[in-house]
Amino acid sequence: MANAGGLTTSVPTGLQGLIKVTEWGGEEGTEWHTGSVDDIIDVTVHFGDENITRMDVTYELDGEIETKSYGVTGLESERISFEKGEYIKSLSGRFEEMNGVVVIRKLTADKDDGDSKDFGKDSGTPFSLSLEKGKVSGFHGRADATKGAITALGVYLRAD
Repeated sequence: MANAGGLTTSVPTGLQGLIKVTEWGGEEGTEWHTGSVDDIIDVTVHFGDENITRMDVTYELDGEIETKSYGVTGLESERISFEKGEYIKSLSGRFEEMNGVVVIRKLTADKDDGDSKDFGKDSGTPFSLSLEKGKVSGFHGRADATKGAITALGVYLRAD
C-alpha cells in the first residue's frame, strides 16, 4: 500500500529545529536512514529501466566525511554535488506500484543556486517538498534488494 500522506509538503517560515518528513512511497523493504547531517556533499542516484534502485549519500557529520549506500546498483547513475553552503531547496518525484511493490520511479532535486537534477522515469503518483526556509539535512526510506528498488523516501529538514 502506498503512503499518500504529505504528497505535497511546504515547510513554512518560523519553524526551528529538526523535522522528519514522512516517507513517500510504499511499505516494503528494509528501513534505512542517514539521520540529520551537517552538510550533504553529494548524492548519487542509481536507476534502471523502471525505478530508482539505489542512493549513495556522501555527507559531513561532526567533521567526518562518510558515504552510505542504500539499495542495489542500477543500469545508470547520476550525481548531484554541493559546494560548502549549498543545499537542496526542493525535492519532488513519483512513486508507483510495479509488480506488486510500490517503488520510487523518479526524483528531482533543486539546489538553492537554481541548479536542478532529474533521475528516473516520469510516471506514477507525484510528490513534492518545497522549502521557504531551511534545508534538507538527511534522508530516510526503504529499500527492497530482491526487487532492486528504493521503495520509499523521506527527508530530514533543518529549519534554522
